[in-house]
Amino acid sequence: MNLEVLVLSTNRLKKLPSQIGSLRKLRELDLEENELDCVPSDIGFLTSLTKLWVQSNRLTSLPRTIGNLSNLVDMRVGENLLTFIPEEIGECNCERIG
Repeated sequence: MNLEVLVLSTNRLKKLPSQIGSLRKLRELDLEENELDCVPSDIGFLTSLTKLWVQSNRLTSLPRTIGNLSNLVDMRVGENLLTFIPEEIGECNCERIG
């Protein structure tokens, strides 16, 4: 699939399918203001991702595979319930994490 931008904000989503990882050309993923309590580890397959917005959800942690997102420059995770941030996040080249 050639999808590059996916905006699913403000939809009361509770879960993402693990197949999200098959969107290999995805550059921007906006999931803000939903009801997500986790991000599937398959997100690590989205190596073209430059923008990941997951703020204002119910996330308690991020998957370790987030470190695979070496092209990520803008990640927004605020307004969640995060109690764990994996050290692999340091592998991302984020200019902004907020």
